[in-house]
Amino acid sequence: MAEESVAASRGDSEPEADSSPAAVLRSLHRWHQKRARAAEKIRRAQRTCELRRQAITEKEQQLEQARQQLKELRRQIDLKEIDQKTKEQRIAELTRRLHECKTNREYALLLSERKAQEAAAGRLEDELLELMEREDQLKARLDELKRELEQVRQEVAQFEAETSEKIAQYEQALKQAEQELARVEQQIPKSPPELRETYQRLVRQKGADAIATVEEREDLTFVCLGCYSTLPPQIGMQLHAGEWVLCSSCGRLLYLDR
Repeated sequence: MAEESVAASRGDSEPEADSSPAAVLRSLHRWHQKRARAAEKIRRAQRTCELRRQAITEKEQQLEQARQQLKELRRQIDLKEIDQKTKEQRIAELTRRLHECKTNREYALLLSERKAQEAAAGRLEDELLELMEREDQLKARLDELKRELEQVRQEVAQFEAETSEKIAQYEQALKQAEQELARVEQQIPKSPPELRETYQRLVRQKGADAIATVEEREDLTFVCLGCYSTLPPQIGMQLHAGEWVLCSSCGRLLYLDR
């Protein structure tokens, strides 16, 4: 095909009511756009579902983090309870020895140590109470996260059920657009062969933007609405003559906007 125009051959396909280049390109453009919109809706719906599922994953991670924190807190409490029991046993041992000591010096030393152990045991008890309070708070938070996770799962399941119905509709629209495109593409002349090759190349590169309308203005200038470039007068004449024309700037296939 020439750089700006490919003459249409006649009789290579079964013509419909209007098989002119403008009519064929207008129909192709419309169905390409419908296909692109349907495909985009499917992608957006699937992406939204993925984002909703991420909310479940994030909530599960928060729950697991809280469980690990509770596990670590329980370990600290267990260690301090062991330490507390050890101190209580030591205090009991010191108390017993106080009653058995035979010198004032020994008595004073034992009494001093018992006081130190009792003070340490008191601090340990305060720490234990604080840890247990944090444990109660964390358990409450854990229960709250479990409820939130269940709620998010229910919401996501409902959303996915509703979205799956929409996706089915979008897929049906996509299938229809592809079927109509295949039908209309049969109207593209087979000769010269580079016409179909150019069309297929443009569709691979630009998708729905492979085709653009041309606006004929009051001052008799022609503007490609794909790139908004003013076209040479010759292209306007070729469009009026019913030829297959490429934009001299962006390379799209063109048809007049009627």
